[in-house]
Amino acid sequence: MFVFISLSITLVLLLVATVLSSKELDFEKVTVYECGFEPFGDVKDVFNIQFFVVGILFMIFDLELAFLFP
Repeated sequence: MFVFISLSITLVLLLVATVLSSKELDFEKVTVYECGFEPFGDVKDVFNIQFFVVGILFMIFDLELAFLFP
């Protein structure tokens, strides 16, 4: 019973959100935003993988330190 009620509420809310949402695209909404400046290049440029590796390593070691010192 609980699963049926939760699924029906979810479907009703999704239906209401779909019906009431705005469908019109505005030029300002679909343009790229980069801190108030015009974009410096193509958005789809490939980043160097080293940036991602450094970020992931920082997150891993930062979380480890947070668990070591409560």
